[in-house]
Amino acid sequence: MTMTRGRSYLGGLGDAAASGINKKNACLSFSAVSVFYGVFLLAQFQHHRTTKAFSIDKTFNSILDTTNPTPLGAWPGVVAPSTTKALTAVSDLPSVFEWIQTSYAPNVWVESENGRGIVRGLNRVIGGIRLRSQRLKADQCPGTGSRNGLISFYNVTCYDSWGHYETATHTSIGPSTSAPDTDGYTNYWLDIEQDLPAVQSHLVHLQEKGFVGAATSKLDVQGLFYNGQYGMFVLVTVSFEQSRSGLLTTYRTVQTLPDLVYANGWASLALWADVFVVGALALLSFLELFQAYAAYKSASLKRHLSSLYKLITVLIIGFGLGITFFFFWLSYGLEDVSLRIPDLMAQSARPSDEYSPGQEHSDVWKNRHSALSEAVDDVDYYAYHLRYSQLASFWYSLLLMYKFFEGFEANAHLATIMKTL
Repeated sequence: MTMTRGRSYLGGLGDAAASGINKKNACLSFSAVSVFYGVFLLAQFQHHRTTKAFSIDKTFNSILDTTNPTPLGAWPGVVAPSTTKALTAVSDLPSVFEWIQTSYAPNVWVESENGRGIVRGLNRVIGGIRLRSQRLKADQCPGTGSRNGLISFYNVTCYDSWGHYETATHTSIGPSTSAPDTDGYTNYWLDIEQDLPAVQSHLVHLQEKGFVGAATSKLDVQGLFYNGQYGMFVLVTVSFEQSRSGLLTTYRTVQTLPDLVYANGWASLALWADVFVVGALALLSFLELFQAYAAYKSASLKRHLSSLYKLITVLIIGFGLGITFFFFWLSYGLEDVSLRIPDLMAQSARPSDEYSPGQEHSDVWKNRHSALSEAVDDVDYYAYHLRYSQLASFWYSLLLMYKFFEGFEANAHLATIMKTL
């Protein structure tokens, strides 16, 4: 008897919960959202290529941790450390150069029948390795009065600790050193067109001339690669941040970016999925405007707009169109990058002796490195936004899941669960 009464109560509560819902519309909403959700997930899976990106991330982290087994004495004319340096053993800025010189550069400057710079036989380096140094401005040591004696005893230059970076050109590196960019970075390229001994001489020169030192706030070691098997650019950045106590902290990031957003084969499904999403959201926008107009005519617009599900619908339309049009914009940008890089890497007359440490570099090399820096910055820019589009897609999926609840309320028992949550 008690169980029967309990069931009757739950059934009545469910009927009451569902009484204010148009069951036909709610059921249609559930079906439509299910199809839309599946197509949206298909598009995102094709755009982000998560499995391939994970494989590339593991590969390049392994490369960064690999020390070079080749005896350093095999490089004639280069004074190099007698032992290799692992990335995990880097503890100060001078040892960064030791790591590049003995481990990272030899693992990138691989000679093969298909040319120089094919890492693990599948990933071709683009241009070489870019070093970016960010220096703080010299400043007075904090404190006055009774601390003047201590500061005189300290007798070490202090630097601005509020993020004011040096804007003057680092002329000690050489007459062709580029001026710092707007973020205070000075760029220097270790070019893949030069052999490993030449690269070693550049590293020794940079270390001797103070490319990094006490004023250095951050040093980035960046390499841009292309994996044709996966059709993806890979930007590997190892950042070394030096605190004002001398502590060096290492960060590593592996960013991946497809060479084309809408490629051939299975990847072309992303285009049709995005077109479907735009079409579905356009239709939904029309229906919502029609319903709002009908509510206005019946003097119930305020009640209509106060519904939580209406707010969710508006967010789904806005965010959905934003995410989809982001990939249309990304497709346009990557098309430009994919066309520029082959032209940039085409062989041309660039005498190696015109890019020597501490010497005036020819315009051919300057233009090449300027274009390479632009390409690396573009890949970094697009990969950064692609990463945040993943975050936006996650939150968008939650909105779609909440939209499912509107369909649940068409069923008395599911409506009961919704009311008691």
